[in-house]
Amino acid sequence: MCLTQTPTQGQNTIDSFKYEPVGLTLRVRPNITPENAVDTTIYLNISQVEPELINGEVATSSFSTTTNMILADGQTVLISGILFQKEVEIKTKVPFFGDIPLLGELFKHNNTVQSNSELLAFITPYVIDSESGIDSAGEELEKARKRMQDVKDYLEQVIPDDRQDKNKT
Repeated sequence: MCLTQTPTQGQNTIDSFKYEPVGLTLRVRPNITPENAVDTTIYLNISQVEPELINGEVATSSFSTTTNMILADGQTVLISGILFQKEVEIKTKVPFFGDIPLLGELFKHNNTVQSNSELLAFITPYVIDSESGIDSAGEELEKARKRMQDVKDYLEQVIPDDRQDKNKT
């Protein structure tokens, strides 16, 4: 959702909202094979609002991937890794001295900071063919959640978090 402000005659401003569909979309179309495997098509889309306006309009960017595969019952697979790279320009200056024409450049500093983040999507299909299968599938889902939490905890220990380092300085 985006807020736009349109000035009118005088000092009044009209605020309006425009809905932009952004975020994460995951579509899965599974088919069960005679061998109780899962033949599936998976579509993953990530969209976000860009910080700059283009021609006065809100711009969005979108990344998507489609994957077709056959998985065994309970098999986990990584279907996608989408890497985001962000580059931010940081400008700092000494108050007053940085505003002096020509000489002010001596009191300014520009720095470019790059950051990377990656979205990983894991899929684990379960074939449920009876009422008792529903109970066992719940147990399997709980085991899978525990495994994912263990992986997350391990990665947090091994991979340094840039945000924590920046808060310390």
